[in-house]
Formats: sequence, C-alpha cells, structure tokens
Amino acid sequence: MKKTILLFFFLIISSILSGQSNYNLGYAEYINEHYKEAISLFTKAIEKKEKTFDSYLYRGMSYLYLEDIKNSKEDFDKVLKLDPKNRRVYSFYATYYSSLADFGKALEYYNIAIERDPLDYDLYSERGGVKAELGMYNEALADANISVEKQPKNFSNYLNRGYIKMRMDNYSEAIEDFNTSLSLKESQKGFGNRGAAFALLKQYDAALKDLERSLQYNSDDPTVLYIRGEVLLAMGQQENACKSFLKSRQFGNTGIDDVISQAKCTELKN
Repeated sequence: MKKTILLFFFLIISSILSGQSNYNLGYAEYINEHYKEAISLFTKAIEKKEKTFDSYLYRGMSYLYLEDIKNSKEDFDKVLKLDPKNRRVYSFYATYYSSLADFGKALEYYNIAIERDPLDYDLYSERGGVKAELGMYNEALADANISVEKQPKNFSNYLNRGYIKMRMDNYSEAIEDFNTSLSLKESQKGFGNRGAAFALLKQYDAALKDLERSLQYNSDDPTVLYIRGEVLLAMGQQENACKSFLKSRQFGNTGIDDVISQAKCTELKN
C-alpha cells in the first residue's frame, strides 16, 4: 500500500514537471531577462509546435534585446506571413522600429496595433512615448493619460507619462508621476528618470541619490552614468564627475568627447 502511494505521488510530480512546456520555460527565462536561454527554449518550442506564434514573437524580442536585429525581424516576419490577422505582431514590430529610432515607422505599427486591439491600454502608453520622440507632445500626453486612467495600478504607465512631461519641460509634474510609479514598483528607470528630473531642477542632492539607486540595478548604464557626471560636475566634484563621464563613454556613450574635454578630464587608468 505504501509503495502504491509513493508511486502514485511520483507519477503526479512527474506529470507536473513534464507539463512545463518549452514555451513556458522559455517565457520564464524571457521575463528574467535570460535571453540566450529563452531563445534556446523558444526554438525547441517552435520545433515541437508549442504555441508557435508566441514562440516566434518572444524569440524575436529576445533577439532584439541581444541586438540581433536580423534574426529579430525574421521572426516577426514569419508570424506576419503565417498569421496576417495576428493582432499582437504589430506591437512587436512597433517595438522593433522604436529600438532602431525609426519612430515614424514605429508609430505606424502602433496605430495598426491599437486599431486591431483598442482595449490593450499598454499600447497607448507605448505609442505616447513614440509620439514624444516625434515632438507630438500633446498627442503623446493624451495617450499616456488614457493608459493611466484605464490602468491606475500599472507602474510603467506613470513612468512613461512622467517621461513625456519631462520632454515637455514639466519637471515638477514629471516627478509626481515618477513618485507614483516608484510607490507602485521600484525600478531602474523610475529612479533614473526622477534623478534626471531633479537634476534639471538643480536639486542635485536628490538627483544624485536617485541616480545612485538606479545604478544599483545596472552599474554600466551609459545614460545614467552621464547624467551622474553632469550632477557631480555641478556640485564641484570634478574628479568623480570625470570618472562617471569616462565610464559612460566606455559603455557606449561615444558622443561625449566634448563634454569630457570641457570638464578637463584626464583619462584615468585602473
């Protein structure tokens, strides 16, 4: 009897474990930003015809985050070819073109995505960000307001609206949105954007505190490192500012040589 119970228990556990499809495992890796592992699992899912369209979409996004533009686009193209009526593929294309800074093309795809799925309120927030990049600030803010109104507990909606308000030079209002976003969920972008807003208001102590918190998530973020350098320079901390500028350039911000020169920085050797 005991052996029968143990065998039955073992069979249940085995069933549960085997129920974890390659797609589900891949999506878990994707959420945890383990993109190489996600690609491998999504590829297996595609081979076994497990949620094929979703596997292509999220494998494409994983490629995109790894800056493999060619394979990313090919995966999205496959979904569109196999399922032209797929509502979600257009939002993935929009993200793809946003990453290439082709905001006009991204806006075209967000418009199609929202037309096909007008109740996906995340899309309004994302489209608002693209419109802000195109200088369409009033329209951008209108989109952001829709997302906040429909999803008041979504931290990213306040984050995106705050960014739009920053682009409109409404720094104090932007900080209010960043405060709300951070109260819902702390994030690198939340601290980084609020730090930038404080810096623009010349509230340097508050700015530096937020920027340091942002760098705890990713110490190599070139944008945050650059803003921290500007804040430190404004606070009279030239040596620390130069370290931040040089590290920012090291990790991809190659257009700041004039800033480094004007700050009278000297290359620092480890």
